Amino acid sequence: MIKKIEGIVISEIDYKESSKIINILTKEGIIGILAKGTKKVKNKLSGVTSKLTYGYFHLNYKENGLSTLIEVDIIDNFKNIRKDISLMSYSLYLLELSHRVYKQCDNISIYDMLIASLKKIEEGLDYKAITI
Repeated sequence: MIKKIEGIVISEIDYKESSKIINILTKEGIIGILAKGTKKVKNKLSGVTSKLTYGYFHLNYKENGLSTLIEVDIIDNFKNIRKDISLMSYSLYLLELSHRVYKQCDNISIYDMLIASLKKIEEGLDYKAITI
């Protein structure tokens, strides 16, 4: 079954020689996705499977097990954050924190708070105040 899910990549794990498993945080929870061949430079999905990619993920969805990535429609790639090492560090901290907190309490508002925080950092607001 093909499914379109809004989410953000919160972690990526190498899988075999050329693929990755990405975890995306969504309004429904965390979903593991197999991104085949994305460690190859020529793969069209290699640039959209890294942390902080926020978009609509089109998947061959499996209820139990890993879904397979088909394509991604990017909503925001957080270009300003990616240009600044401090912004990137704080943003990656927010991803990790959101991942861990969600695993503990399974609260769907974590997703909305994460996206809102990253958008504020992207707009240039004080990233230290946002992450405290």
